[in-house]
Order: sequence, then structure tokens, then C-alpha cells
Amino acid sequence: MTGKRDGEWPAAPEPLPVPVLDSHTHIDLQEVPVSDALEAAAAVGVTRVVQVGVDVASSQWGERVVADWRSANPGVSPAILATVALHPNEAPMLGAGLAAALAQIEQLASLDTVHGLGETG
Repeated sequence: MTGKRDGEWPAAPEPLPVPVLDSHTHIDLQEVPVSDALEAAAAVGVTRVVQVGVDVASSQWGERVVADWRSANPGVSPAILATVALHPNEAPMLGAGLAAALAQIEQLASLDTVHGLGETG
């Protein structure tokens, strides 16, 4: 986890009247366990989230989290989905490593634990 917060988290909002999906999360940037983040989301009505990869490392992280979640919860609709990608701001920094990174993203995208491509910027 790479994110760092100063201070306390705000209070949780009131639960939503219907379950919703959060289509763009970066749980990997939080300093809480994935299970805690998913429980906090579910407590306010966010029953499914999409973890968005922005580079190879975060894309691998998201795929691994989804695979682990599925393994721990067989037959249950997943609370977390993963997308994989290279953010347009990240790609130019890779230089000669861009082709290899794109190949890794392509390989990850072929896995059944990955549900989409994106972070498009």
C-alpha cells in the first residue's frame, strides 16, 4: 500500500437506500486491509467495487485480490472486480520497458479474474 493520510477518516455516511456498485476504486492506495474496506463499503450500501489498475504492479495486485476473494468465497458473487491497464501518465515513464509492460497487461487481461481494461486517464 502506497497511500498516506494525515488525520482521521471522516464519519461513514448514512447507508444508501439501494445497493450500488462503485465503478472506480484504488483500494491498493489505502492503509486498510481489503476486507475492512469492503466491509465499510457494504455497511453503507456499496456492495461491489471495481479495483482499477494503473500500472503493472497495481493491475497484478487487483487480479490477486480478486483471485483470493473468489478462493475464500466460492460460489458467491464477488464483492470486488478488477480492471488492468497502464495509465497514460504511467506509460511514458516506462521507456524501453513499455512493450514488456503492455505484454504483462495483455496477459493479465486474459485471466477470468479480470473484468475490464482501464484506467484510461
